[in-house]
Amino acid sequence: MNKTRIFGITIIIIGIISFFSLENDLTGFISGILIGLGVGMTINDLKNFKNKISVSENREMTN
Repeated sequence: MNKTRIFGITIIIIGIISFFSLENDLTGFISGILIGLGVGMTINDLKNFKNKISVSENREMTN
């Protein structure tokens, strides 16, 4: 796993734990931002990973 993906998943877990353990409007808002940021980082890293795979496959096909 890439560092960005691990960091994204960690942020998602922290956001979920804080959402269910703390009861305040501000902490709910911050938890939502953390979850969204973690999902965004994870998806973005998966997208970059797929692009790297397709580029390497294209290089192998041309050789």
